[in-house]
Amino acid sequence: MIYYLLDTSALGHIYTRENPRLTELLEYIFLQRIRGRAFLYLPNFCVPEIFNIFARNRYRKRIINDSQYENLRTAFRDHIRNRKTLYSYDLNRYHNINTDIIFTAEHTTAPLRPSRRAGIEASKCSLSALDILIIAMGIELKHVHSGNDVYLVTNDERLSNVCNKIKSAPKAFYLEMTYKKDLPK
Repeated sequence: MIYYLLDTSALGHIYTRENPRLTELLEYIFLQRIRGRAFLYLPNFCVPEIFNIFARNRYRKRIINDSQYENLRTAFRDHIRNRKTLYSYDLNRYHNINTDIIFTAEHTTAPLRPSRRAGIEASKCSLSALDILIIAMGIELKHVHSGNDVYLVTNDERLSNVCNKIKSAPKAFYLEMTYKKDLPK
């Protein structure tokens, strides 16, 4: 069995379809779930972030209409309801304890500078507390599913870089630099 921990920056692409290549990668991961080859975790604090993406696209950006907004909300609710497609993974004390493993890698990894590449915000020069908790959740999943493949899927380059420096953390796939051939079969 393959275990994926998805964050908001990755999962959002299955719903927004803003980038066809990234959407295709997420569809492949979802297909693995449908075929019973993969299990998909989503940190519970990412649930409101996904709903917020839909609301932002409807009310601020105005790139979707009311019907599309309701359809997206319904589809996502169906995916998390009864943990049918996505398992809403609750934060626990082990995740908080695991954060201590991450700080050295976070604070010794060179920051992504806004000037290095277009589109990188100054806020991505370091990880947020939620980003650190996502890696900590991945560490716990790797421990719980010992002997199985556990991966973190993100579209956050810094999160991926830091995660991949930590031996006890799962391998992180940064979607912008990942192709279907790179994903487990």
